[in-house]
Amino acid sequence: MKRPTLLWMTSRSRSSLVAKIFLNHGLWLGDGPVSSGGSYLSYENNYLKSLQKKYNNNLLPIMEETKESDSFNENVKKHVGSKNCCFKTGIEHFNMWKAFEPYNIFIRRDVDEVVNSLKQKRPDTNIDYAREVAEWRYQYMDKCKALYGGVNVDTGKIVNGDYEEVRKALEYCNIKPNDQLIDKSIKRL
Repeated sequence: MKRPTLLWMTSRSRSSLVAKIFLNHGLWLGDGPVSSGGSYLSYENNYLKSLQKKYNNNLLPIMEETKESDSFNENVKKHVGSKNCCFKTGIEHFNMWKAFEPYNIFIRRDVDEVVNSLKQKRPDTNIDYAREVAEWRYQYMDKCKALYGGVNVDTGKIVNGDYEEVRKALEYCNIKPNDQLIDKSIKRL
């Protein structure tokens, strides 16, 4: 299996935008895109997502780390094969993926924007809890980045036309950035 690219995220961080950028640059995302039920597509690999749930017994509290699993690793290898794979997932699953030595892309968005986006999508959201979860995930991203390396990508910068961080992320993954492909991803063409 080739070294995968992992897009580490928190909810409502615009991770689908970053996934689409990587998809448009030639990485395989799996069985996505999937309709989010809203105005955009959610670029996810539902098979790998279900594997994560299976191997953490679907009981993972939102602010707790998962554990490594040889069986998980074997199932991922079978599913991905020799494809150049990209997968987005919550940072709490980091330990499940360490054995693959992935390219780590840490997707960031201003915490207030994350909370406001959650509130718009789900009006019954507990704002304090949503903020706590997002802050925990960003702190854990910082810890993982310090220990294992990687690149931060602020999606607020991308949507405002600043592609510097996403270009660095692509280069870190040995992918030549193409601004036209980034533009295409943002415009959802």
